[in-house]
Amino acid sequence: MTHSISPPGGQIASLDVIRGAAILMVLFGHYVPQAFSGVSMGLISSWSVAGVLVFFSLSGFLIHRNIQTQPVAIFLTRRFFRILPAYWVNVLAIAAAAAAFGTAPDVLGLVSNFFLIQEFTHTSLFNDVYWTLQIEVKFYIIMALFCTLAGAKRIYWLLAALLLVNMAVFPVLGRGSTLITYLITFFPGVAAARAHEGGWTMQCKRELAIVTALTSANLALFLEQENMRQAVYILLTGGLLWFSLTHEFRSRIVMFFGKISYSVYLYHSVIGYAVIDMLGAGQGWEMKLAAIALAAVLSIAISTLSFYLIEQPGVKYGRKLEPWIGALWQRAMASAGAIGKRKAL
Repeated sequence: MTHSISPPGGQIASLDVIRGAAILMVLFGHYVPQAFSGVSMGLISSWSVAGVLVFFSLSGFLIHRNIQTQPVAIFLTRRFFRILPAYWVNVLAIAAAAAAFGTAPDVLGLVSNFFLIQEFTHTSLFNDVYWTLQIEVKFYIIMALFCTLAGAKRIYWLLAALLLVNMAVFPVLGRGSTLITYLITFFPGVAAARAHEGGWTMQCKRELAIVTALTSANLALFLEQENMRQAVYILLTGGLLWFSLTHEFRSRIVMFFGKISYSVYLYHSVIGYAVIDMLGAGQGWEMKLAAIALAAVLSIAISTLSFYLIEQPGVKYGRKLEPWIGALWQRAMASAGAIGKRKAL
């Protein structure tokens, strides 16, 4: 391990290691309690939540870096093709599997899951992990709108607004907004990106510490369940971001899991739970462990195929469209500017 600061731009190997470790935490934080149901697994099951908080903060880091260098149309295009093709295939695969077993979803449920609008149509999630994708996509849209209107340098205005809204709804709901509470967990990553760009001065470190502390307090005060545990996890995440951005380290195996982490996240529960319930239910601990191992192997194998056959081609196709989308965006902005000038006259 070398103690050198990574360059501000480009891929950062140590963050890929953290991403890989996070998906492994999610994997086993779901699988072990599923196999050993009836046994108290509070700490182990919370690994999955800790992994999700790491993912949210890593997204905050990545999005803040990208939103400053990419036109908003290109930013949203890249996010679209990074997230949705693999997600859509996952939705259709789950629907097809359900139909094969005689429980085909209704049209409203399929459409709602396909377009990530389950909360508006009050339909159930095909896959329990979709709740985090709903938050992730909202964060992309909010960041694009805010940074277009106010600028990335004023990003903490957005953090302040979210905290104030949570404080305002607390007396009404008796808790904070779940959506807003988790949107705030992206901000340690935002602060880490700013610190990385600023060269990790003492002011940068202080900024990261303050934002992480506010995010921790937000979780402790406004979440209904596991609030204190998640508050601790986000503090650890802030420290982890600092360490991983100021100390170069890598592991090819863990980085590979980081590379396929999105597909693993999509497929691990629907595949893994089925395997564990089929092979491990009512069995001894040896069989349960074997079921967990098989569930992990199958999930990782299918996720690897998803990454190479769906995720990567989707991203490449989106890149091919960028010149056309960029030109269209420039024409739209030019037209809007011309209309504004005519109104001013």
